[in-house]
Amino acid sequence: MKNIATLIAIICSVTVFGQTTTKVILPTFNDKYSKFVKQLEAGNTTINYREFREKFIESEQLEQ
Repeated sequence: MKNIATLIAIICSVTVFGQTTTKVILPTFNDKYSKFVKQLEAGNTTINYREFREKFIESEQLEQ
């Protein structure tokens, strides 16, 4: 029972301390991942999502 209470506390803390603003900050890098994000924010959802994920892994932003 104690483990369940701890798990619930962890889940609630992640929810409570999530993003506090609804504004999406566009990446300042000029890599392929940043270009995908800018396209998505402009409403273009017809991107290659597999390439989008792969470019995130390759992006310098992942290391920050």
